[in-house]
Amino acid sequence: MKLDVKNSRGRAAITSDQWHVVRAHMANRGAKRPYVRTVESEHADCATCTRTAKELRRRIAAESADVPEAERDEIVVRRPNFKTLKVATSLRQRRAARDAAAKRPRKSSKAREAVRPVKKAAPPKPE
Repeated sequence: MKLDVKNSRGRAAITSDQWHVVRAHMANRGAKRPYVRTVESEHADCATCTRTAKELRRRIAAESADVPEAERDEIVVRRPNFKTLKVATSLRQRRAARDAAAKRPRKSSKAREAVRPVKKAAPPKPE
């Protein structure tokens, strides 16, 4: 059963009590969040849902061959009760940003220690 819900931050979301295929359609190219998402189909198990998603992805690729890949509709398989935002940015953009952040060189522990002030030990108390 398809449901319109709100996520933990109060934003509009969609979900289903079964495995479901979500289609993110680019509705407004110039907007901050150009994709509008809908539940395309619901399935009893993951395998059937994945198979349907692959078929839908092939059909969309054939229908929109002239559209750049970055602007094509996105297809996602979601587990039961997974909340997906109704309006959002591209999954490709978010994944690319996440991957870029993961590839940035991190400071080693020695470099972090050099930045932090070092506490000096208190002088011994005279007896």
